[in-house]
Amino acid sequence: MFESFFLLVKILQLLKSIPQCIFFYQFDLMFLGQDLVLRLGIHRKLNRHRGCVNTVSFNADGNILLSGSDDRTVILWDWDTGKVKLSFHSCHSNNIFQARFMPYTNDQTIVTCAADGEVYTHVSSSLFLTLSSQFGLL
Repeated sequence: MFESFFLLVKILQLLKSIPQCIFFYQFDLMFLGQDLVLRLGIHRKLNRHRGCVNTVSFNADGNILLSGSDDRTVILWDWDTGKVKLSFHSCHSNNIFQARFMPYTNDQTIVTCAADGEVYTHVSSSLFLTLSSQFGLL
C-alpha cells in the first residue's frame, strides 16, 4: 500500500514540474492527506495519566509505548494488552514534552525533557525496579 502511495507522490511531483499541472498537484496532495486522515481511528484508549499527554513513542520493537504527560509521569504501556508495564514520576517540576527510548540501550534508558527546561535520563535496572516497587512508584 505504501509503495503505491509513494509512487503516486513521485508521479505528482513530476507533474508539478509542468506549470499547467501545479493546481492539480496541490489538489491531489490535499485529497491524499484528507483520505489518510479519514482512515485514522482509535486503536485503544489508555487511561492512566491525570493530565494532557504531550508525547508518545514506541520502543524499537514496537511492543512498548512510552507516554509523558502534564502530570509529570512517564508510563510504559504493553502495546498488545494496553496494560501498564511501569509508571514513575519523572522528577520534572513542569509538564513533560518529550520522552524517548535511548537507542542501543535495550529499552533500559529513557530521556525526558519538560517545560522546566531540564533533561533527565531514567535508567531502568533491577535495582531501580525493586526500589520503585518498595516506595510505591509502580
